[in-house]
Amino acid sequence: MRVHQRELSGNDRARTEGHAEGTVRVVTAGRRIVGAHVLAPAAGDVINEFAVAIDRGLALPDLGMIVHVYPTIATDVGRVAADEQLALARRLRPVARWTARWRGRRAR
Repeated sequence: MRVHQRELSGNDRARTEGHAEGTVRVVTAGRRIVGAHVLAPAAGDVINEFAVAIDRGLALPDLGMIVHVYPTIATDVGRVAADEQLALARRLRPVARWTARWRGRRAR
């Protein structure tokens, strides 16, 4: 189990409305979403997306593929997924570099 979190302090809509305190949390087991918490004034508008994701067995990157209207609190749903994908890419960077070097040696 992992908890992915994003604070609303960086959300343009939350800051504009003066409600920048709050957070979006997503709980995953492996890649699959198994729970979520939205602690924000517009939580009722956002939590439905997580309910569907849990019901359908979606993975966190699947939510990142959905277009979220800007500026809304829901943009942070996509940003949580994007943050996770970026972290994965950073973890895999050494593997990609090693693979590129290995392929370069074989091509010679």
